[in-house]
Amino acid sequence: MSTKKRMLTLKEKIDVIEFYNIGKPSVRTQADKFKIGKTQAAEIIKNKEELLRKWSSNVNILQKRSFFKTEGYNIDRATYEWFVKARAKNIPLSGTLIRSKAKEIASKLDYVTFNASSGWLERFKKRHNITFKTISGESASVNPEDVRSFIEKIPSRLAEYHPRDIYNADETGLLFLALPDKTFAFKGEKCAGGKMAKERLTIICCANMAGYREKFMVIGKAARLRAFQNINLNNLPVYWHCNRKSWMTCQIMTDYLMLFDKKLQKEKRKILLFLDNAASHPRDVQLKNIKIIFLPPNTTAFCH
Repeated sequence: MSTKKRMLTLKEKIDVIEFYNIGKPSVRTQADKFKIGKTQAAEIIKNKEELLRKWSSNVNILQKRSFFKTEGYNIDRATYEWFVKARAKNIPLSGTLIRSKAKEIASKLDYVTFNASSGWLERFKKRHNITFKTISGESASVNPEDVRSFIEKIPSRLAEYHPRDIYNADETGLLFLALPDKTFAFKGEKCAGGKMAKERLTIICCANMAGYREKFMVIGKAARLRAFQNINLNNLPVYWHCNRKSWMTCQIMTDYLMLFDKKLQKEKRKILLFLDNAASHPRDVQLKNIKIIFLPPNTTAFCH
């Protein structure tokens, strides 16, 4: 009675090849040593050049199966070669981008039935030893005692305010021409980003504990963009501001807080507003209906 074929990993197949190279043993000897069939042992030796090529590349050595169909292999190989070239240029690659490229390659090869599904992407990553990494990042030192002390004081500060009157505001940069800061890459590969696109907008976001969001302020470079021709800026769904670098400044933040304060005066509301201690956040602005609490230095990620 024939035994069930045992699937070998790439590493195990290389072991078979190395054993064969030592003394050119017979197929039966190889089969007995590695507990595989004689036909299987013969196929491994027959395909040893291809197996050794895979071994020397960055594929998963624990992989047991590969594409059996020619079209699948061609798509995989072309996508892999594109991936290698893109990473050599430090181009960030997302899963969506890899799947899109695989579909494009399949279309060029006239493989109309190919679907670059999420499952295909996971198998592609496993075959080629690819992981998802953050390209770069930095963090400032944080004093745990400052965080603990600040958090302990929060309940007493919030006691006299309704959730709809407790706000947090912060700005974020929208680098609308920038590439992702994460990428699929080979395990062990050092991820270094290239020169980042600097075109940006700065957006001030402000919301309360009840989930209500105030009108955004957007900071750009131009006082009036070409797209804003014949448009009344007061009718935009955001406040529009500008400076040479599209950055937040102390004056712009003061203007925003003054607008917000006037709105609250009309509504006869007094609120508590949390801000981080960025240099662009004014300490001496005179507000009637807004009480500002500044977060301790470098603790934004812990206290928000």
